[in-house]
Amino acid sequence: MQLDEGFYFGLGAFETLCVHQKKIVFLEEHLKRLRKTLLFLGIKQPLTSQELMDYVSKQDKESFVLKVAISAENKLFSIRDNPYTKEMYETGFDIKLSDNRRNAYSPFVYHKTLNYGDNIMENRLAKKEGYQEVLFLNTEGLVSECSTANIFFVKNKQIYTPKIENGLLPGILREYVLKAYSVIEKDLSLSDIEHMEEAFVTNSVLGIMPVCRIGQTKFPSIKESQKMAEKYVESISY
Repeated sequence: MQLDEGFYFGLGAFETLCVHQKKIVFLEEHLKRLRKTLLFLGIKQPLTSQELMDYVSKQDKESFVLKVAISAENKLFSIRDNPYTKEMYETGFDIKLSDNRRNAYSPFVYHKTLNYGDNIMENRLAKKEGYQEVLFLNTEGLVSECSTANIFFVKNKQIYTPKIENGLLPGILREYVLKAYSVIEKDLSLSDIEHMEEAFVTNSVLGIMPVCRIGQTKFPSIKESQKMAEKYVESISY
């Protein structure tokens, strides 16, 4: 590993991918986002789908989490087990509200870079307090995203999610939900989510995870979210 600007200043990009039965789920979508971030950072380090597939083929495990990190002088691959259990999907996440605010005017918010300190520290603090995730509002007090996931809400079977410009990463699973279901992107305040019937979060590793509570707001159901989660698992299991 070279001590470049990725190490010293977080000027690098990463992607966390789900490998299911030796198949990299949403491979091309991840590569597209990664390349967009590398272009934003001015990093010319190449990465091909074949490199990733060759790396996956050499692993002993069939299903795992693959992390790719790239900076000006480094290209690093690593694997780990998927930490999400069946019991988590049966009970749903309990989410803390962060005191930190997302700066929707920062271009770094919209890219998955190695400059990820706010997310990691807030996530660790939430887990120490017994939560599974943490939700950020932006500087205008609008719902943005979680530390490692995008967030959605359900009312009268209509799905809602914050607009990208409210300061959130355009997630791969977020895009999947937008394409697979009728979703309204809109500004959402804390008072708005108090009246929602369900909530769920998404990312490439957990897929679709029901949410049982955010702060003091407890949602009356997680049934629709569970159905969506099951349907997603079926879609990647062919």
